[in-house]
Amino acid sequence: MPELPEVETIRLGLEPYVVGSRILDVAVHHPRAVRRHVAGAAAFRDQLIGQGVQAAVRRGKYLWLLLEGSRALVIHLGMSGQLLVHHGEPPPHRHLRVSLRLTDDRSVSFVDQRTFGHLLVTGLVPTSDGGPGGLGSDRSLIPEVVAHIA
Repeated sequence: MPELPEVETIRLGLEPYVVGSRILDVAVHHPRAVRRHVAGAAAFRDQLIGQGVQAAVRRGKYLWLLLEGSRALVIHLGMSGQLLVHHGEPPPHRHLRVSLRLTDDRSVSFVDQRTFGHLLVTGLVPTSDGGPGGLGSDRSLIPEVVAHIA
């Protein structure tokens, strides 16, 4: 499982490529990757298309992309999850689970060999102490599913 320093390194590497971009298309290649998104793969896709990415944030081992409209794309890498940024379409990969096509001819692939990681779109709630929700954003909002992380 990626440890906290690796997750922060991923956030820092992802940030310059996704912040300020808009999600143009989403492909769910394996439904298990969005299993915690209660409404299913089609709703997952529909809730992301057209959204602008405002920040890449981390709290504990959770990453999220802060979206417009007080929503977030939450990412947990599980044991073997990776986020790969590509210029153009993502190349074929045996363990590709979800791909996001962004503006500026970029794409992000969620690759997970063991399929323990997951992605979901969720609403944001205020932090209990009024402080920033996570590293990468000064907003005092945090995804509902991450609110239990100290």
